[in-house]
Amino acid sequence: MAGNSGMVERMSIPPEATFREQLYRMLTPDKSRYQIILRDQYIEEGQLEKADSMSHLLLSSVKPEDRDYAIHSFFQSEIEVQKGNRGNQMYWLVKSAECDVINAVRDYASLTMVAQLILPTDVDRSFRYLRIAQEDALAYNAKLRPWQISRFLMQVEDAYQDRQERASRSGKIWSILLAILTVILSLGTYFLINRSLKLSKLRKELENSNNSLALANATLNDLNQQISKADRVKEKYILNFLRGLSAQVAVTRAEDNRFRNLLKQGKADQLLKELSISGRSEKARDEFYETFDTTFLGLYPSFVEKFNALLKEEARETAPDGRLTTAQRVFALIRLGIDDSKAIATILDYSLSTIYNYKVAIKNAALGDRDSFEAKVKSIGK
Repeated sequence: MAGNSGMVERMSIPPEATFREQLYRMLTPDKSRYQIILRDQYIEEGQLEKADSMSHLLLSSVKPEDRDYAIHSFFQSEIEVQKGNRGNQMYWLVKSAECDVINAVRDYASLTMVAQLILPTDVDRSFRYLRIAQEDALAYNAKLRPWQISRFLMQVEDAYQDRQERASRSGKIWSILLAILTVILSLGTYFLINRSLKLSKLRKELENSNNSLALANATLNDLNQQISKADRVKEKYILNFLRGLSAQVAVTRAEDNRFRNLLKQGKADQLLKELSISGRSEKARDEFYETFDTTFLGLYPSFVEKFNALLKEEARETAPDGRLTTAQRVFALIRLGIDDSKAIATILDYSLSTIYNYKVAIKNAALGDRDSFEAKVKSIGK
């Protein structure tokens, strides 16, 4: 009564311990109710080993498909929490939730607790569990359970907001990388054109020599082919980035318009349902990695081979799909001139500590002087 009156005001009744001695006198030690009261007393007094023993005695007295098994499993999870065993806590909560499903129980606490524990790692599944728990509690007409569940829904909303912010950062990263690659390709074209002008000057000097004219023409034709090829590469990668950005903007705009309309129509439940199956930020990041790998390896096809040559044999990696590994992607950005770890973390959507760990691990596996490793990476392809 005290626990279930806490939503509005706590009733002025003595604590449970006041009635325990009377209950003990009314029951015999072999009764399950006596053992339950004793287990609760042990938990309250912090005698966790005795509480654990009594809890397992109660669990062994019922079958896993019995209704009481769900209740005993839930209290076993509470004991594991106080003992600091988080893994065992999840195990017993899941067993309790399974038993609730088997018995078609609609007023339960275990599934809500499971949803809260998995929220940091699996937002979509957490939301599904909370939605089921809320619907069952309303259908059962429970008074306290919907209020308890609604507190966790605020945490789910915060998690979805964080996902949208990551999607926004992904769009900015696309723009930054496009600008960087455009500058690189433009510089490459400039140097090729400069070489072409020098060769053209040489050709004029050799016009008086018939024996050297054929060689000069052949060299000039080869250089012109290189310039044309560089222009095609530049246009290809710029178009790929523009198409990627355009597609990302179109998809984001369409989803935002739909979400906005659902809010205007008051369809919050449908909005939450659609948000729960939307993985646009993860898809955008995977597409970004794929485009970055393809573009970078197009510019530096021998990067992986030469990068591995700088490392000890046990640290060398080659992605099976012909793309870059995470560590290679970090140093690919360093090859492009991005030295700042914070900038690399922003572009790759990783934490700063993760980038630092990758840098330290690779440098520790470097052949020769680790302090000159980044300088060697920057020289690849020159």
